[in-house]
Amino acid sequence: KLHVLDWKSGKLKPGGAYDEQLNAYSTAALSVIPDVKEVQTTLAFVDHDEIIARPAGHLKRADLELSQKKWGHAVAPMFKDTTFRESPSTLCMWCHFSKAKGGPCRF
Repeated sequence: KLHVLDWKSGKLKPGGAYDEQLNAYSTAALSVIPDVKEVQTTLAFVDHDEIIARPAGHLKRADLELSQKKWGHAVAPMFKDTTFRESPSTLCMWCHFSKAKGGPCRF
């Protein structure tokens, strides 16, 4: 069993806010480490002194193929993209290319 610990700072996001990220960690780990039979992920919020394990981050080898297919469909558009246009989101505030930070992005 492999345990992935993701150290977080900042705000504690509610509910399943990190579920996709945790599932991606588990899928990647099982995909590249053949001896591991299952992966569990945990979030450790350093600013809040809180540790949270979420079911979305628990993946067994028997479920790996299904998870790989899900992620394969999700990332397929990225492999076809040749223009890499901007895609604004709430994460723009962290980007050094953002207009707000004097970068070349139009957002």
